[in-house]
Amino acid sequence: MLGKLFKHEFKSTGRIMGIVFAVDAALIALMFITALLKIEYLKVTVVLFMVMACFATIVMVYLTTAMEFWKTMYGRQGALTNTLPVKPGSLLLSKITVAAAWLSVSVLAVILMAAAIATCVTEKINLLWIDDLIGLLDIAPKGSEIAAIFLILVLILQAINLILLIYFVSTLANMKPFQSMGIGAAVLLFFGFSFAVNIIDSIASTTIPLSIALGSEGFKIISKNLLTAIMGGTLETIPILPIGSLIVNIVLTVLYYMLTQKFINKKICVK
Repeated sequence: MLGKLFKHEFKSTGRIMGIVFAVDAALIALMFITALLKIEYLKVTVVLFMVMACFATIVMVYLTTAMEFWKTMYGRQGALTNTLPVKPGSLLLSKITVAAAWLSVSVLAVILMAAAIATCVTEKINLLWIDDLIGLLDIAPKGSEIAAIFLILVLILQAINLILLIYFVSTLANMKPFQSMGIGAAVLLFFGFSFAVNIIDSIASTTIPLSIALGSEGFKIISKNLLTAIMGGTLETIPILPIGSLIVNIVLTVLYYMLTQKFINKKICVK
C-alpha cells in the first residue's frame, strides 16, 4: 500500500513540477543559444529570467507540496484519503519522501542553471570555470570538505523541517477552532509559528555556549555561543553553526511529525 501512495503522490505532484523543470530546461537551452550567437541584449534578459527561475523552482516545490497535502488530506479527496487502510504515519512518510525527492531534483536544476549562467556570462563555454572552482577548493582551510558536508545535512534537515511545518499548520487549520477560516488559518498559523520559531532559534543560538567552527586545525566544536564566537573570533576560527540552532531544528522536526500524525488520527475535521 505504501508503494501505491508513493506512486500516486509522484503522479499528482509531477504534473506541476514537470512543467517547472521543462521551463528550467528551456531557459538553459536558450541561455547557451544566446551565448553561442553572441546576442548580448537577449543574454542579459535570459540571465535575469534564470535567476528568478532559480528561486521560483524551489518555491514551487513547497507550494506544490502544500497544495497537494491540503487537497488530498482536507479537501475533496480528504474523506477518501482518510479511509485508506494505512496509518497516518505512513501517509506523512509518503508525502515527506516525495516532497524531499522533488526538492532534491529542484536543487539539481538550480545548480545546472547556476552553472549555465556562470558558463555563459564568463564566456567559458568549455567549462574551464570549473577548474577555477577546484583551484579555490585547493586553498580552502583544512576540514572544509567535512564542514561543507555537514552544512548540506543541516540544510536538508531545515528543508524537511519546513515541509513538516507546512503539514502541521495545515492540520491545525482543519481543527474545529480554525476550520471556519479555511486556508487563511493555515497561512496565519504558518507565519505565526515561523516568527515564534525564529525567536526561539535566536535565543538558543545566543545563549547555548556551543558552536561548530572551521579553524586552522579543522572542523571543531568551540565553547562559545554564536554571538560571542563572531565578536571574539579570529580569521583562524570561523563560526559556521550554533549548536543551539541545530538542537531547536531537530526537536521541532520531531515535534511537527509526531503532533501532525496525532492530530490526523484523532482531531481533524475533514470537509
